[in-house]
Order: sequence, then C-alpha cells, then structure tokens
Amino acid sequence: MPGRATSTIVFYIVGAGEKADILIDGVDVIPQLVTAVGAVQQISHSLQKTTGWLVCIKGNMIGESFPIREGKNRIGRSTAMDIILLYENSISREDHACILYEPANRTFTLTSKHTQNIVKVNDQEPSGFITLHNRDVITLGKCTLVFISFCNEVFGWDK
Repeated sequence: MPGRATSTIVFYIVGAGEKADILIDGVDVIPQLVTAVGAVQQISHSLQKTTGWLVCIKGNMIGESFPIREGKNRIGRSTAMDIILLYENSISREDHACILYEPANRTFTLTSKHTQNIVKVNDQEPSGFITLHNRDVITLGKCTLVFISFCNEVFGWDK
C-alpha cells in the first residue's frame, strides 16, 4: 500500500530457559511486552477488591507497592503471578509464597510451598501457615516488604 510504513519483525525460537529476542526494526521489544502484560494483568486484577498492600523497603524494587486482593495472591517474578516482583532475582519465578485473604474472618495468611525458598516474617522462619498482622515485615529472598492491612476487624468489604 502506498504511504504505509513497513517494519521487519524477527522472532527467534529458543529452547526452555534460554533468553528470547523479539526485534522490530532491530529494536528489542521484550521490555515493552513485559510492561504491556503487566498492564493487562493490572486491569484484570482491578475487578477484585484491594484488601491490603505489600511495600518493598529493601531490594531491587524499593519503594514499590503491591496490592493484595481478595482470595489467593501468588507471589513470584513471573507475570503470571498476582504479586509480581519482576526485578527481585532472589525470588522464585512462580509461587515463592502466597498470601490468602479470607473475607469471612478478615485474616491474611502467608504460606510457602517450597522449603528452599527464603520466607521470613519478623525475622522468624514460619513453619506452615502464618497469620499476618499489620506492619509485619516479610522477607522473601533478599527482598524485604512491609505488610499493610486495609481490611481488618474494623473494616471489610462484606459490610
């Protein structure tokens, strides 16, 4: 078509665990794709009510906040997670830990399925489930987060 710009798109097929490149006119567009996927996830998550937050106070994402939604909140580096700690290389890609908000009793519970993952609450390594309280300090790998409760004994979305 006359007047229409054309671009060369190059895809490299790679094996599992290898770095992929997607080039458009010689420019790597993977960072933009990761940002776009995160934006789409943020939109889909916006349908769930916020019940609290994690705020990074130490690590590569210092100063960032992450909403905790109703139900299960899976934590990891993958964009498939509910809480995405993308730049925290000491965190497992998927399911490093999970925070469950239960609206019936307005409680938050932290769990980790994998024993090799570093998970601490207030410098203690919990065994199994641990109930979170406002301002608890959570360590995941080399990342430190503060838990901030929005829903609690005073407020919940159920009433």
